[in-house]
Amino acid sequence: MSAWIRMIQFAESTGYLRSLYERIRGPNGEIDNVMKIHSLRPHTMEGHWVLYKSVMHHADNTLPGWFHECMAVYVGLCNDCGYSVGHHFAGLKRLLKNDARLSWPLALRDEPYKTDRELVNSLAPEAVRQAVNGRVDAGTLRELTNAAQRLRENLATNIKDMTANQYTEASRFLGFLEDAIRVLGRPDAGDFFTRKYAAQGKDIGELVRNLTSKGLRFAAATPGDEPAYLAVHRALTVYDRGAKAEVASEGRAGDSKP
Repeated sequence: MSAWIRMIQFAESTGYLRSLYERIRGPNGEIDNVMKIHSLRPHTMEGHWVLYKSVMHHADNTLPGWFHECMAVYVGLCNDCGYSVGHHFAGLKRLLKNDARLSWPLALRDEPYKTDRELVNSLAPEAVRQAVNGRVDAGTLRELTNAAQRLRENLATNIKDMTANQYTEASRFLGFLEDAIRVLGRPDAGDFFTRKYAAQGKDIGELVRNLTSKGLRFAAATPGDEPAYLAVHRALTVYDRGAKAEVASEGRAGDSKP
């Protein structure tokens, strides 16, 4: 990658910048260029890093790390950003290779849920690998489904031992887990990890045509995605009004012809 912004390399760095480089270096000592472009103003690098870690790798995240990486790959594909796709796909492969565990909400980390929690932790990465390589084994899906059901039953049984917020957080997490298991059971589950199901379009018109041609539709918004969904909905509304006005105008023009 080349940039008109001068990037201070690790060997040249000193003081505050060197300490930041030490913190953000990868396992092989590499430092991403997207971080090095901040090297002339190191405090902006720290802000970038803190935001990135909070979004992607915070201990309180309730979705698994591999799912965060999948969403990042998807966004990169939508924006036609090869750098983002390559970076986050490498992270996804690393997580799957290391059998990354789900980040469970507090209520589900207690002892009554341990057996099924560990079962899901062991099966989920394997199910994703199977989906990418073809189709998820029926036995794996059955075990995941049964474990999720037992977790929900235990949650209902122990509802008096937790706060309302803890119960809501745990129930929402299980809802995401159950939805993910259902998706993994689809014959096309692996396509969610490729460009096939990537919504594409430089404007709303192209987006609509792309979604229609692929038979895709929007899923329900997950927590935190509401503003983006609202923005798209408003744009779709404007597009719909414009399309209807254009059709009506063409109709009037046709009626006026002799």
